[in-house]
Amino acid sequence: MPVRSPSWPRRTLYGLVISTSVLALTEIGLRLGGVGPAYLSSRLGRWQTHQGLKNRRMYGTREPHDFILSTNADGLRTAHSPSRTAGLPRVALMGDSNVFGWGIGNHQTLAAQTEARLQERGHAVEIINAGQPGYSTAQVSWLFQETLAAYTPDLTIVFLSMHDHNRALVSDSETWRGAQGPRATVRVLLAKHLRIYEFLRRQIYPQYDTPQLMPDDPSESARVRRVSGSERAERLREMRDLASEWGGVIALGLMPDVSDLSQNMGADLYPRHGQSWAEAWSVLTGNDMFNLRDCCPGEGEAYVFSFDHGHMNAGGNEAASHALTRALEIRLGL
Repeated sequence: MPVRSPSWPRRTLYGLVISTSVLALTEIGLRLGGVGPAYLSSRLGRWQTHQGLKNRRMYGTREPHDFILSTNADGLRTAHSPSRTAGLPRVALMGDSNVFGWGIGNHQTLAAQTEARLQERGHAVEIINAGQPGYSTAQVSWLFQETLAAYTPDLTIVFLSMHDHNRALVSDSETWRGAQGPRATVRVLLAKHLRIYEFLRRQIYPQYDTPQLMPDDPSESARVRRVSGSERAERLREMRDLASEWGGVIALGLMPDVSDLSQNMGADLYPRHGQSWAEAWSVLTGNDMFNLRDCCPGEGEAYVFSFDHGHMNAGGNEAASHALTRALEIRLGL
């Protein structure tokens, strides 16, 4: 009697069972073999400088930076506290390591030098340095809600970070709030849980073990920006809603980089990632934009570290502080 072959539905079911079993065994084998997930939450997330540092000497990990750092009880690089003096305006500067003042002393940062310039011109204004190394706008929003809100600044200037545009497997907001939408959900689940996904990435992408890539790096198209335009708008909205409780205002700013400083006087600056977005957001919200990119053209490398063109030195921060001082005098009506 002839043996009948399984029907098409049954063959499909057998195939699915076999394929699933092979994938499951492969996943187990990779885990036992020590292959970790593609995404490690310890590499990107919520971090902040230590609290209560007193003249701590800091050294660069990749460049020969050597500077003194002090922080207050909240881990901010400022001597100001949440307590305010009645009638005294308070401005907070937020952003990444250039706002923080990586590589320079406590009194050489943009916040410290701007406060000193204003005092020289007869204006008593508290300028709080709330910059943090490596921060994106999503992290700025977290710090504002967790820490800076207690300081109730009248004006908070968020200097947009280029870290927003660096690309990672999981965006900052997805790390903390979960993925939005089916495609993002699949990508995040693969990155966080499947070792097979990580194994395949290792075969395909040469920079698979780099936590974040530069904005224009084409080596891995599966990545997303650390902060997308929609995520940035949502985080800034949350900051605005919170600041409105005490009458505070959120504004955007842009810091100069070595390319801006190298431009000749009057020359058009090259397009900056996120600038058109920031300008549109400022018009939409009716807030001033503190664009310091053209603060000091023609200075070039004189205003950045010779061994680290990504950070402005004390002279660069001083030049930027003069531009910010003039802008604040207008904004605050001093």
